[in-house]
Amino acid sequence: MPPSTRRANTPITEPMQQSPEASSKPNRLPRWLGVGLSPHQSWQRFLTGLAVFMAGLSGLVLLSERHAVANGLALVVLLGGFAIAMTGYAGIFVQRFSGLRQLRDKSVNFDD
Repeated sequence: MPPSTRRANTPITEPMQQSPEASSKPNRLPRWLGVGLSPHQSWQRFLTGLAVFMAGLSGLVLLSERHAVANGLALVVLLGGFAIAMTGYAGIFVQRFSGLRQLRDKSVNFDD
């Protein structure tokens, strides 16, 4: 039989296994902050925000001398892109530190 031409449906990164203590704690941060997203979704949000930021920056540079309203709109787009990118970055940041917490919980304390 010829090899399958179907695309593999595997995730880019494996989901982190949560310890029972971590899963029992309620998530106090809002979802729009990017905390409940997977690392891949947070990365996509960061890249989207970066693209919007670059569009706002180019609009600010190209349209700054033409009209004050265009300058203001470009600034709003720039700040919106910054906010979207930072929520994606916050999601990546929280994922990294939750992984460190899980490693700390797994480690054996030899000081006892």
